[in-house]
Amino acid sequence: MALSIYLFNLYPVSVTTSLAVMCFLLFAFKKEQWLCHLFKILILGILLGIVSVSINFLWHPTEALDKKKFVSKLEGTVQEVTPTPYGHRLKISLSHSTSQRIKINLQNVKLTHRIKKNTIPSAGDTVCVDAVLTPFSGPLIPGGFDFKENNRAQGIGASGFTVSPFKLLPKNETTYSAFWQKIRQHITQMIIDTPHVDDQTNAIAASLITGQKALISNETRDNYAASGLAHILAISGLHMNLMALIAFLCIKFLFCRFPSILEQIHLPKIAALLTLFLLFFYWNISGQSMSSTRAFFMASFILFGIIIDREGLSLNFINLAAIFILMLYPNAFKLPSFQMSFFVVLGLISFYQAWPNLFTTNEGNWLRQLYTSTRSLILTSLIASCIILPFSIMHFHTLSLQGILANVIVIPLLGTIILPSLVLGLLIKWITSCSLVLKFTFYLIDWVSWLAQEIGGWPGAKIYIAHPPSWAFLLCIIGLLWLCIWQYRWRLFGLIFLSIGFLGVLSTSPPQCYSFRNHKYYMCQNRKHVFTNNPRLKDFETIYLCHALGFSEKKIQKTKLSQLELMKSL
Repeated sequence: MALSIYLFNLYPVSVTTSLAVMCFLLFAFKKEQWLCHLFKILILGILLGIVSVSINFLWHPTEALDKKKFVSKLEGTVQEVTPTPYGHRLKISLSHSTSQRIKINLQNVKLTHRIKKNTIPSAGDTVCVDAVLTPFSGPLIPGGFDFKENNRAQGIGASGFTVSPFKLLPKNETTYSAFWQKIRQHITQMIIDTPHVDDQTNAIAASLITGQKALISNETRDNYAASGLAHILAISGLHMNLMALIAFLCIKFLFCRFPSILEQIHLPKIAALLTLFLLFFYWNISGQSMSSTRAFFMASFILFGIIIDREGLSLNFINLAAIFILMLYPNAFKLPSFQMSFFVVLGLISFYQAWPNLFTTNEGNWLRQLYTSTRSLILTSLIASCIILPFSIMHFHTLSLQGILANVIVIPLLGTIILPSLVLGLLIKWITSCSLVLKFTFYLIDWVSWLAQEIGGWPGAKIYIAHPPSWAFLLCIIGLLWLCIWQYRWRLFGLIFLSIGFLGVLSTSPPQCYSFRNHKYYMCQNRKHVFTNNPRLKDFETIYLCHALGFSEKKIQKTKLSQLELMKSL
């Protein structure tokens, strides 16, 4: 299905013709059962890909801005407001008249507002403002991440900044999205306004609950990334699954206090149903982003399996969840978050089905259960860390050797104390205005941040690897799929593909130079340092390309030579 989506975006006529040919071959070879099954699978995959792209085109018909543009009196409805260290970032749904005036079908834009002493609008407000719109960048390197296509798939056609104060216009009716964004904004403000020594702790707490992580500084992000804990800063499958587990166990505990009720209900089904409602609330206040939506549906399918007496942790449910997500977001398969979460869940389920005894935790006395629980946690972290290695190198050009240790320590703390305490603290503060529980949780987050800084400072915490070739990454994916899908001994043949692909990933030789911003700037390396003519060394593009060459940003040196002169000197 993912291959069908990719090819249909490039060659729609060819893919449609291939579908017709497959249908003809299905009738031509209907006596051969194995061929019939093969053609049915191919036809279903191609058809789902075509339907997914078509639905997305109707749902998110936005175009992408191609060049910088000043827009006076830009009108639209505020969909989301995110506080940042330098102001606020707003997602605005443009009015039809504004789209017609700028002659581009822009559905949504993201604007940064830095003007002080100006009232910040709330979600659902209709505003008018002067703004400068800038296009998102495409892939900076061949085979790299396409920022423009990723945002366009989410209905966002441009970013930019305001150059005038906001003017509030008469309100439209409150939409479903605006209703939840107001609740999200209120919860975020509650967390930020809680007094604490380090404001980064408040920012991390807000990212865990509402997914708004714009206030987290680059230094904090680097510490978490170097220690292998960066994934806890963005709401994903980990957060959804932990929230679902916490809610499920709490609901079961509460119902067990009333034995008379237990005789009349099926407790696991009731707990799963109530957990589904609570998870729906958490998904809405987390911003309904692509990553949180994917995680919500993954967790929902597992809970739905409990309700209908089916095994939720099965490959069928995971594949069904992936198909459903691709129907909503066809380009999700290109995103690192989708690839890593899907393959991690797929790998863990396959490993559990192959060796279930290694994950048994309810046998023997409490010491035995503690040992088996610790073993299961270490195995889970080890498997997940090994699976995400090729994806981390391909998309982020980094390799963290201490990630397993940090995750073994932090994940149990996050699931058993930090997340429950944050939810309980917010409820208590909302009802009584008491921040005692929240402050206690903030000190735990301080300790996690200290641990991330300490582990991130160890030698080998963050190794930079040059951007690998696409064929090596593809072999890694084929190897992982082969290992996870098959349930017979020939599944071990996947190790051959995986080994060859991983060797290709690690042994890649980076090019000598990259150019960016329409060849205005360049970056070259001589195996010891990197040189650039970009005056802003801390630009995202500069740091990204430095990592793609296999170097830390500390190795960047500024030069005034032309690219040709520098290449001759190297």
